[in-house]
Parts: sequence; C-alpha cells; structure tokens
Amino acid sequence: MDEIPDLERLSVAEKDDLIRELWPLRALVRQLRGEVEKLQAKVQELEGRGAKNSHNSSKPPSSDGLAKLPAKPRSLRKPGQHPNGGQPGHTGHTLQKVEKPDRVVVHLPAAHCHACQ
Repeated sequence: MDEIPDLERLSVAEKDDLIRELWPLRALVRQLRGEVEKLQAKVQELEGRGAKNSHNSSKPPSSDGLAKLPAKPRSLRKPGQHPNGGQPGHTGHTLQKVEKPDRVVVHLPAAHCHACQ
C-alpha cells in the first residue's frame, strides 16, 4: 500500500480488506511504543548516572575519572583597585646581580644521609 486511499470512495468489501491488512500493524505499533518507552527510560537513567560526580553525589573523588572539575572561583577583586608595587617615589632595596661579587658564601648541608652519603 503506497498511497492512503480515500475511505469514502471504498466499498464495504474494500474497507474490510484494508482493515485486515492494517490490523497486524496495530499490534506492531503497540509493541514498538512499549520498546521506545523502555529505551527512553534507560537513556534517562544512563544520562543521570553519567552526570553524577563526587561534588553532587556520595561517590568518592577517585570515581570521577579524568573528567575536568568545575573551575575554581576566581578573585572578586577588580584589577586596578590597588596598584602593584611600592609607594610612588620609593627607590626600593632590590639586590642586583653583579659580574664580580665581593664575596661568595657556600652553604653545605650540616648532616649527611646514611643511605646515599
């Protein structure tokens, strides 16, 4: 049956034949609807199971796998609120590198490790 026939133009015998032809399909449609409902419930269960992690369930953190955790909250401080560095006009006391230092101090560990000397 490729086309839907005009039911008003069909005779009673043709209507009976059409009903006999379509009747098995009705049972198949019922069966498929039941399978679709079961599959939708299974998909919903699996999606819910996959959405759980250690932050929103009682699962341990080790069960989270390699999934990225939500981003940590960032500072609420607005940039430029307090400038970095010292006070304006202060020269500072940063020690600069020189090619030939006045003296070299070598710091060695006081005790030796018994395992590796």
